[in-house]
Amino acid sequence: MQEYVESYVFLQFVTDNFDVDLQSLGVEIPTILTGLADLIGELRRFILDLLRKSDFERAEKYMEMMEKLYSELSTFYFPDKIVPGLRNKVDGARWTIERTKSDYIAAKVAAFIKNQTGSIH
Repeated sequence: MQEYVESYVFLQFVTDNFDVDLQSLGVEIPTILTGLADLIGELRRFILDLLRKSDFERAEKYMEMMEKLYSELSTFYFPDKIVPGLRNKVDGARWTIERTKSDYIAAKVAAFIKNQTGSIH
């Protein structure tokens, strides 16, 4: 069910539908929370594809979505017995976001250099 939540929300986001009704999925709240935490990694992969296409505007929009998800998820504190693995997933999400930002900056610099010189050396 966690994968279901992750894939459903991912599909909604990448089709620019950010008004997602999670209650309509009919899954329990702990499953929704862990699915959303995993979504951050899926968004990273999507952003990397956007960066390969030099679509920096969309990449930045989805990085903001990652930040919003992280910000919301980090406010939840439940014991592991209630929401298994949530804390570890949220902690990992922070690293994922920072790594994605680093990749974004590197791609922007490479694009700038390419535009200035006509190639990357």
